Amino acid sequence: MHTRSADVYLKQAAETRVTADRLELFEKALQSALAGVEQDANNPRSWFQAGQAYAGMQDWVGADSAFARAERMHAEYAAEINPIRLNAWISAYNAGVQALQ
Repeated sequence: MHTRSADVYLKQAAETRVTADRLELFEKALQSALAGVEQDANNPRSWFQAGQAYAGMQDWVGADSAFARAERMHAEYAAEINPIRLNAWISAYNAGVQALQ
């Protein structure tokens, strides 16, 4: 149930252009994913979804921690996680460049 809710919120967030609305959807996705983790801490899907939500909220530390946990439990997630990590790195790098300018 929690993973389905998180998937819905993550999909809606990806399709939303209004920043405040997108962040609210990522927060809801995170809440659903963490509820899934609370119910079953060994569910890699919930950890993966938490990582996606954290990344969407630009919480890079939270995203990395959740992704690492998901990947340790289910190595096949690496193929999905790596592009998200790359995009997160690019976003953080660009934010740093903008701050320096």
